Amino acid sequence: MKYWFVFSLFISFISNGKDIYHVKNKKNEIVAVITNNAEIIKKPLKLQGDKLTNTFDHSLVKLNEYYGYAYKDQQMKILSIFNQRDGSWKNLNTKILAGKRVFKNFYKLETVDTLEKYAWGDYWVYKVRWGKKDKFFNWLDTVECTGDRCFYSDLLLRFDDYGSSISGILSRSKILPFDVNKEKFNTFDLFPKGSNKNPISFYYSFHKLTEVITQGKSSKENSIIQSVQSYYSALKKIDFSVSKGMHEAVAQSLGVKYWNNFDSEKWLSVYTQEGESVSIKRYSFAVLNQKLYKYKEIESIGYIESSKNYYVLLNGVLLNGTKEVFFMPITKGGLLTSNVNGDIVWDVLTMPEFASNIITKYSKN
Repeated sequence: MKYWFVFSLFISFISNGKDIYHVKNKKNEIVAVITNNAEIIKKPLKLQGDKLTNTFDHSLVKLNEYYGYAYKDQQMKILSIFNQRDGSWKNLNTKILAGKRVFKNFYKLETVDTLEKYAWGDYWVYKVRWGKKDKFFNWLDTVECTGDRCFYSDLLLRFDDYGSSISGILSRSKILPFDVNKEKFNTFDLFPKGSNKNPISFYYSFHKLTEVITQGKSSKENSIIQSVQSYYSALKKIDFSVSKGMHEAVAQSLGVKYWNNFDSEKWLSVYTQEGESVSIKRYSFAVLNQKLYKYKEIESIGYIESSKNYYVLLNGVLLNGTKEVFFMPITKGGLLTSNVNGDIVWDVLTMPEFASNIITKYSKN
């Protein structure tokens, strides 16, 4: 028994931090990795309200209880197991008081099976599969546990930027059959606010690429920088004192020439600094053009590679010398792009927490 206990501890230790997502480039090289203390846990939940047997997993028991109440649309019982500490109880209570029947369609579910669970701070994020006839749909449920006390949480269902990014990462992740060596990578850990344990870890390579980009100066050394320079030079030739309608026309004409699959309806996320604070704002192409136009020069800092794009970190230098840091997505073919949807690397880069970290780490101030 003693040896089995030691062996179990060893297995538990080496299981921490499993690879759950590999980002590969066209050469099939792994250029970024997501890891987490995740577990495969395949278990059918009991929708009729029966208790789970043969498990000592308190978070799983609570999740089963939640689905038992939801299936019967028992809102007040569901409310009793919602997390008060993180605001989940308040959010659901507000909906109930407004007369909303949040769980009225859960009776249509025929099966709910857990697939994997991810440790994030004190939370367990479950990937589950809903089944109805021959149709299946994956979903994420979150339970917070302190010791053996567990409560259901809506933390990843609030549609805020951070929660949506975490949800997007875990939705596309799964425990992989092997882990890669990460010695060459930089690391950034994503925690729930106020926690410092059980991170979702992002491993990436930052390639330094230092060059000053000014109007009329062309980089022959690097196609990545050349695409930024060409676009910046074209913008500096435009008279931005004209009407808003003209701005939109300029965005359209330049977009078709310099952007890959240009779509004027798309908006691009850009870092915005106000003192020490960093936030993410979304710009239309017309507004983004004006932002770039006001810089007297642009400095490249480096780039991070994903499967389909390079994300180039740049300093925009204002007339007073102030620098604003931002990423520009560029295709492997050297065109600017707004085609970033579904790119797990971009999901991380556009988190304010990552923005603050990389600005501190690499930006020249």
